[in-house]
Amino acid sequence: MTKKLFIPKSLIENAKNNNLVFFIGAGFSRDFGFPDWNGLVKIILEKMIDENPKYKPFLALLESGTMGVLDILEHMKSEKRIIRDTIYKEFKYDISKEELLEKHRKLFGISKKIITTNYDQLLEKAAKEQIDKVVYKNAHLMGQIHNLDEFILKIHGDYEFADDCVLLREDYEKLYDKDNAALAQMKSIIASKSILFIGFSLTDPYVSHLFEYVNKIYNGYHEKSFILSVNNDDFTKYNVTNIQLENHDQIVTFLEQLSEKLGGEKPKVKNEDQDEDLDEDDFKSFLLDFNKNKKKAPDVLDLNEEEIENKYEKMVCSESFRKEIEAYSSYFPSIDEIMMSPSYIDFDKKTIITSTVRSSYNRVHNRFDSGESIFEATVDEIYDEYSSELSYKKAKLRFYIKILVSWTIIGCDIFNEDKRKKVSL
Repeated sequence: MTKKLFIPKSLIENAKNNNLVFFIGAGFSRDFGFPDWNGLVKIILEKMIDENPKYKPFLALLESGTMGVLDILEHMKSEKRIIRDTIYKEFKYDISKEELLEKHRKLFGISKKIITTNYDQLLEKAAKEQIDKVVYKNAHLMGQIHNLDEFILKIHGDYEFADDCVLLREDYEKLYDKDNAALAQMKSIIASKSILFIGFSLTDPYVSHLFEYVNKIYNGYHEKSFILSVNNDDFTKYNVTNIQLENHDQIVTFLEQLSEKLGGEKPKVKNEDQDEDLDEDDFKSFLLDFNKNKKKAPDVLDLNEEEIENKYEKMVCSESFRKEIEAYSSYFPSIDEIMMSPSYIDFDKKTIITSTVRSSYNRVHNRFDSGESIFEATVDEIYDEYSSELSYKKAKLRFYIKILVSWTIIGCDIFNEDKRKKVSL
């Protein structure tokens, strides 16, 4: 029998009133094998030692705790390429572990307001890209976050933009010690919302200082926050109450029991690809709009033989993902009708869709190691290009673009690793 966990009444009430914000740290993504702060610095150090043995003493200092992470990073910061390359490579999403996202999805059944210090994109993947991602450097979105009913605030950056990730002392000081939109919004959220920390220990000196600062300003009269922890630590100076668990596995149990307390009032995130109903007339209008703003088809990169071989090696994909792509085929007749009839699109514009997909695909395929990742990156590229030009909701626009990418991919057999024909796409 599952043990009943203690859940503070004020936490339940804030969740019911849409006033609860999750603060997610590296511990919540432990199952995916992503490193925590110390682990990341250790990986960076090991790569530096391979290039220059002078960094070897710092590894011992890190492992013994003799020198703090930020101090060690000060001695490493000149190696910018290794640092940023490591961030980019270590936090890539592995679609083969998608079933582990169930824990992340449980969050959205309680609150769709989330802050994270993690560089990975697990929360976005769990939300099926339907919740606005706000990266701390985006002043425009940061300025609007108080108007958003749902958001994923990446306060320390995103691995895809590794150069902007907050890691070094100078990065922290720019974010937490100087006036900027991200810092102002963080203070506002802490003061007005109830925060629930999960997988975060409040050992981050800058984040903990920010909570202590806000607590002193309001003298403890602002909303109380909470932290799930297996340790009996005292966080009262931050106005944070420790909800002690017996082990980390109880985090899922806590989320399930909190969701039950809400009586199922909070809707789960919808799977945009399975639950989105296709309006055939609307989809055809989209196809015409897609072509309307382009005078001609974009040029497709001319790949050499080595790039083509490399491309096919990386396009190997799982059987489940292959079936997902093939499931879009029920929508292909609408595209075929548009393409085959001269009354819809001028002849010289017939290749705009395929050229757009192929061009985006060729630009991204070298950056990823699996067909799933390349597919998602291709969709992202096209979405970024068209999102400001077409007036469709985000979920619907991404859904339509996925159909176009699937239509082009199946027509070219580029997902079939058994047909690695040496042809230029």
